[in-house]
Amino acid sequence: MKKIFLFLTVLFNISYAGLLIMPKEVLKENFPNAKYEKKNILLLSSQKKKIEKLSGKKLNSNIFTTYIVKKDNKIIGYAILHSHKVRTKNEVILISFDKDCKVKDVEIIAFYEPPEYMLNKNWLNLLKDKDKKIHHI
Repeated sequence: MKKIFLFLTVLFNISYAGLLIMPKEVLKENFPNAKYEKKNILLLSSQKKKIEKLSGKKLNSNIFTTYIVKKDNKIIGYAILHSHKVRTKNEVILISFDKDCKVKDVEIIAFYEPPEYMLNKNWLNLLKDKDKKIHHI
């Protein structure tokens, strides 16, 4: 059935979109045998303004879904869900960081545009191991 769907998608150029992978699956891949705690963070308006100034981008929301990843009760990493518009519809990515806040992985979780607008994994891999000076907000 999956092969038939794929064949029809290619044959008739049908675009499909939606949830691609669950965040917990990505966390399992990036942090094997670890546990994670999901937390929603509500930014104060002053924190939001500071982030917007540092990033040069306007934030869509004051609420962020984050994950604190632990192994043997020690923090080994973090992850954050980020949603933004690609053209007219949203994309949701999960950015995973090691304990030093260096980018470990960027995974597209959900994509609602036609597939040809989705970044490929090679491009996303260019973001790995990037780090920025951490600013206290």
